[in-house]
Amino acid sequence: MTVINHAAERGSAHAEATWDFVQRVASRDLRVGIVGLGYAGLPLAIAFAEAGFATTGLELNPDRVAAVREGRSYLVDVPEERYGAAGGRLDATDDFDAVGELDALTICVPTPLQNLRPDLGFVKRAAEAVAQHITPGTLVILQSTTTPGTTEELLLPIFERAGFHVGEDVFLGYAPERVDPGNARYGLRNTPKIVAGVTDGCRERTRALYATIVDEVVAVSSPTVAETVKLHENTFRQVNIALANELALMCDRLGISAWEVIDAAKTKPFAFMAHYPGPGVGGDCIPVVPHFLTWHLREKGYATRLIDAAHAVNRDMPLHVAGKVVDALNDVGRAVKGSRIVVMGVTYKPDVHDTRESPALEVIRELDRRGGAVRFCDPYVDRVLVGDRLHERLPWSFETVAEADCVVMLVPHRAFLERPYWREAELLVDAGNHVAGALGTQLELAGHRLAVARGDLDGEGAAELGAAADDLAVLERGDRAALDLRRARVAAGAALGGADRVGDAVDGHARLDRAVIAARQRRRGAEHHADEVLLAGREVVAVEVGAGDLEGVVGGAGERGGDPAEGDSRGRQGDELAVHASDLQRFKGAVWRPFHRSAGRGTGHQGGDVPHLRIRWARAAPLTPYAGTPAAVRAGA
Repeated sequence: MTVINHAAERGSAHAEATWDFVQRVASRDLRVGIVGLGYAGLPLAIAFAEAGFATTGLELNPDRVAAVREGRSYLVDVPEERYGAAGGRLDATDDFDAVGELDALTICVPTPLQNLRPDLGFVKRAAEAVAQHITPGTLVILQSTTTPGTTEELLLPIFERAGFHVGEDVFLGYAPERVDPGNARYGLRNTPKIVAGVTDGCRERTRALYATIVDEVVAVSSPTVAETVKLHENTFRQVNIALANELALMCDRLGISAWEVIDAAKTKPFAFMAHYPGPGVGGDCIPVVPHFLTWHLREKGYATRLIDAAHAVNRDMPLHVAGKVVDALNDVGRAVKGSRIVVMGVTYKPDVHDTRESPALEVIRELDRRGGAVRFCDPYVDRVLVGDRLHERLPWSFETVAEADCVVMLVPHRAFLERPYWREAELLVDAGNHVAGALGTQLELAGHRLAVARGDLDGEGAAELGAAADDLAVLERGDRAALDLRRARVAAGAALGGADRVGDAVDGHARLDRAVIAARQRRRGAEHHADEVLLAGREVVAVEVGAGDLEGVVGGAGERGGDPAEGDSRGRQGDELAVHASDLQRFKGAVWRPFHRSAGRGTGHQGGDVPHLRIRWARAAPLTPYAGTPAAVRAGA
């Protein structure tokens, strides 16, 4: 009697088929398709083409199809030179008959929310279109963010109704996207990829394909696990940002800086991850994805209380910021109705084109509702529809800012930091502590420019210059951690200390002495404003410290003598630095931050004697803004 083990034969046949597929992947003898050429799909399609695969993008938007065929980019993260690197292996079409020529394809279509309920209609229609055209042996991978169970409960039945047997003649996997638009450090290649499959063979095929375009592939046991991984990642961000926002609201009541609290807390080398407050959350992930989890669990009888509370906190932040704009205008004697308000940035994050779920739109909506004459500046967006109002972009210029009654900094685009016209604002509301880092950087650079111009940086000064470069690199990567202004003072001191002419030291000492006298006069004149007294006191301390640093230089330089004309020239260079320092001190008191509450109210006074710096001191919060100032100054010594 002969016993035939059919299960073993099938297992052997499956293993052989999987091995053949993996070998075809290795030899790039596969035709790959991407359904949907949006923020996730286009970078994926180009990556496969760059890796050597003949790649076809399937897209219903004719403009995108034309752009891909012509090698034009419509995404910030996809520079046009990448089309050249694809070597002509990338094509695009709106004809789904092309699916029949593919060996593997990934579905990257939107999964929006409708009344906080996930809409899987795009996924369903894309899967049905693919099922009508694929040939046996094709690998189909879903990448769209979705509810747990979608791959096995929605897609699998679609392919079975089309006459296929998943794991036999069609292979179904799930691999969630982890794209972070605008992130210069982490992209598709160096972000680990989560993969799963309905069967072991499905998972191995999915793993092999993605291993060609990412450095690390992490395989999990089932598509439901992979689907939940994606939801948990974004929910983690949602909850922690909500905690930072709630900290900001609490610090507002306490009269302290949330950023100083967070920056101090993150010095703990374990069990803490810094998240920072802002005007809300945006994009198609953080404010959206947690609802996929809460809705699905609600159907199973479980209430996600923490996630719901986090959503409520983040949802209300744009209203909080809009309310603070109204308060700031009131403090300078203006009503919001009719006030010319310029919003800086309407995208959901810096240096991208995407406005989906942007909290800036909700800030604008609320200010519109209250009667403000709201306009916006954004280098990436020409116009935006908020409610029934179409807002047109204003040019980012000195005139735009100078003509505004209030400027609201929401999104710190690089263009705003490189061209800081916001310094000309009569009233500035900073929703994310962006100004402190930008001003600190400018002061630091002014000191280093002066030192380099003199050509007399000593070892300490050169070290400070290197530290400044490191800080600028951090700032350019998008890290808004406060810069240490002590470096600026030390660098400036090193530059002045290296002077070899009497004129430098004497003039510099005289300027600092005059600044001390002026600061003391302002202090005496502002005794009835507690916040302004504190600010003036800190300015006195900062200037007196600088004056003390120069006293030794005066004596040393007096012994060497020098050319008075050259001393005057260097004195003018010193004037430039002094103006930058003075601007910083005054501007720090003028910025009205949404997350601080001052001890007193009132219109205040026009600050300073720098003609071009037209800042109204609407409100100066105690010990704010935090910008990494020296301990003695922070303490108001």
